[in-house]
Amino acid sequence: MGLMNSTPAKILPAKILIVDDQPANLTLLGNVLNAAGYRVFPVSSGIQALKLLERHVPDLMLLDIRMPGMDGFELLGQIQNLPQCAGIPILFISADDALDSKVRAFELGAVDYLNKPFQAREVLARVGTHLRLHSLQKQLEQQILALEQANQTIHELSIRDELTQLHNRRYFNSQALELLKSLEQENAKVAVVMADIDRFKSINDTFSHPIGDVVLQQVAQILASYSQKADHSRENNLLARFGGEEFALLLPHTSLEGAVQLCENIRQGVEQFSWDEIRPELRVTISLGVASNPPYTLSSLLSWADECLYQAKNRGRNRVYAQRVL
Repeated sequence: MGLMNSTPAKILPAKILIVDDQPANLTLLGNVLNAAGYRVFPVSSGIQALKLLERHVPDLMLLDIRMPGMDGFELLGQIQNLPQCAGIPILFISADDALDSKVRAFELGAVDYLNKPFQAREVLARVGTHLRLHSLQKQLEQQILALEQANQTIHELSIRDELTQLHNRRYFNSQALELLKSLEQENAKVAVVMADIDRFKSINDTFSHPIGDVVLQQVAQILASYSQKADHSRENNLLARFGGEEFALLLPHTSLEGAVQLCENIRQGVEQFSWDEIRPELRVTISLGVASNPPYTLSSLLSWADECLYQAKNRGRNRVYAQRVL
């Protein structure tokens, strides 16, 4: 029996960009940082630094302030416009010990200021500190992102029906209330549909509950497909599994006639769907009840749509029954 490789992943050395127009300073800093195990990228001008940053993204930068052409302050401004360099700690290095220079450096976004001549121990201590802080900041950002993603997943689970992946009844009710308020202010048309799979208990009893689950999933897909088709006014249609084999659909900016036509398309889509790959003898139909405003109260619209659904069932199933709410 072989042993699993337990060797930890190799940690790459931190990359440090040094920008200084004095070769002696580049050599001194490079030797100090190389000896400490860092990977050093020395350049002698701001232009060279910007070109290098197109190919490499360092973990930390050391910028000289006093340089011909582009000084350190101007270079910092250019670097801050590079998306790939966002958040990278930048330390200024300068023989200028004036307070104004230090204040300006920090105001522009530098995290530290090193005076020349350099002390190796101080350079390593400050560089190490800011690399650790940067690493911790990145870890924190990753943890925040993971937490946000987890919260989004939890939220989606709380508003979705697990089987059909449609929204659930709680989400439908909360969103419908807000949507109806907006529609009432616009004095816009709206229709509500209640749909129910015909003789669903018989499907479960005859073909098994797993087959019943497949039927629910497929009918949900048909409902979703037709309710999202065609004209732009359907982009805000609200569809949910209301419970059991029952579905609810709210159609903003839709007349009773328009809702009936949509429901008839849905009814035909369910009736004509082929179940041959599952059970050739399986036949599925759906009944739909449609109510249209006024008023704009969700309870009234749902109640009338439910009554229309009852009428569709009572009149033979596999049909659409509609009525305006009085």
